[in-house]
Amino acid sequence: MATAHGLQPEQQQTASNQSASSATGKQQQANSVEQNQALIRLLVQELWNKHDLTTVDKYYSANYTEHAKQHGAGRDGVKEYWSAIFRGFPDWHVTVDLTSVGDKVPAIFNRNGTQTGEYVGNPPNGDKVTAQTIEPFRVINGYVPEHWDVQGDLAFLIAPAE
Repeated sequence: MATAHGLQPEQQQTASNQSASSATGKQQQANSVEQNQALIRLLVQELWNKHDLTTVDKYYSANYTEHAKQHGAGRDGVKEYWSAIFRGFPDWHVTVDLTSVGDKVPAIFNRNGTQTGEYVGNPPNGDKVTAQTIEPFRVINGYVPEHWDVQGDLAFLIAPAE
């Protein structure tokens, strides 16, 4: 016997289950997006703002791939890169704006610091620098397996703060 919607009772149940499954899938995706953004915010706070290199293994996957040319390979490359930044710019600080699409978390970073240490062969000069970069991260199962730079991180060397 058909119902008011023209569906048999078992068809109504199937449609209802599909709708609930779709809603659950959307909720899981929303949670995943929120979790991915939270992970990147924690990474920025702990690694980039607190300069805690021990967090690299916490946030970056064991098979991490860096697509930026100035970075070395894997987690060790991340540690080497940021060690150099933190030595050259001990007051290094980053703010972030995030958006997400699935497992991709594009981030806009506003970076600033004062070069009071040696950096890539340049002696300390006291220059205050600032830069804005756009950097997509991929987040899977609570880790960052990939990262890209749209604008190279070294741009701040030619962008003294006003």
